[in-house]
Amino acid sequence: MFLFNIYKFNGIVTILQNVIKNIFGLTSMKYGLVVIALLGMVLLSCTQKEEISIGAILPLTGNVAYVGEDARNGMNLALEEIGNLFTIIYEDSAGENQQAIAAFQKITQANNANIIVTSTSWISNALYTEAKETETLQLVIASAVFHREQNDKAIRFTVDVLNEAIFIAEYLQQFERVGLLYMNNDFGQGWAEQLGNKLTNLIVSEAYELTELDVSTQLSKIKAANVDALMLASGGRETALFARKAREIGITAQLVSARPAESKELQDEPATEGIIYSYPAYDIEHPFVENYVTKYGKQPTIFSAEAYDLIITLNEAIKECKENTKCIHDWYKNNSYKGALGTVTFDSLGDASYSFTLKEVSNGKFELYEEKNAK
Repeated sequence: MFLFNIYKFNGIVTILQNVIKNIFGLTSMKYGLVVIALLGMVLLSCTQKEEISIGAILPLTGNVAYVGEDARNGMNLALEEIGNLFTIIYEDSAGENQQAIAAFQKITQANNANIIVTSTSWISNALYTEAKETETLQLVIASAVFHREQNDKAIRFTVDVLNEAIFIAEYLQQFERVGLLYMNNDFGQGWAEQLGNKLTNLIVSEAYELTELDVSTQLSKIKAANVDALMLASGGRETALFARKAREIGITAQLVSARPAESKELQDEPATEGIIYSYPAYDIEHPFVENYVTKYGKQPTIFSAEAYDLIITLNEAIKECKENTKCIHDWYKNNSYKGALGTVTFDSLGDASYSFTLKEVSNGKFELYEEKNAK
């Protein structure tokens, strides 16, 4: 917003008066009206708000592209609902840290965005220092493992792995010998650490690289340990692949996973029948679900729901705070809302919490585990 010094304002009036009177030879009344009209145009152009630009660095290609695609769908749906009040500049991280950092620098420097959405634990962590040093507001989704400090400007819509691991560990305690196959990055390592701390029956853990999905060696070691439950800390597409490979080599253990597992691939893979996984108990009756299916022809994932809620709540925050990112950050802290994720509460740091449940793949459908077993 532009603030005018009264003397400069009077100077503009005088100049306009002289120009119009001398050039056009108008009478006092006529050129007075013209001056007023021109001044109105000047003031309007000077005080008109610039459209708020938000950067979104998502994995739109690579092995976890489905995470970014679902998030972008959710964000675009929310934008339509609020009337496209701001612009989102999408950049592809491809799930790679260096590409994400380059995208961050492009968005913040070339596009002057001071609000950035980041997705996946390892990318959000890689961009955390960049965001903090530039005082950029970082809105974090699809990031159960997020390393942060007290005095930052980050808001996270994903429940921390600590809370989800407590939930899944309670289920795994009934087994005698638990195995773990986990992604060798921030996400998987976070799961390995939490389950290692909580389970005395975890007897074998094997890591895999996101760029190398041939896990034959790891699964052979897990099979040799004779486990009766196998936890797959992986994404949806990998979970379906690993389940098939596990069954092919004769692993008959109960398969278990976490919220990223729910996907079309998991639903379509026969080997995932009976897999149990933790999942947010989000509001399936929320209009978001029906609207998403209508627009995209498929069911939303939790990545879509997080991204949708991010835009809806950000719009409310901007109504109060305008472009003030500190105000927006403070708006979220210790606040709560009801959205596609259900009832969400942010703590004093800006981390979200909401309820979890257990789900199961049954006859190619995703069902609530407790409801199915109560039948």
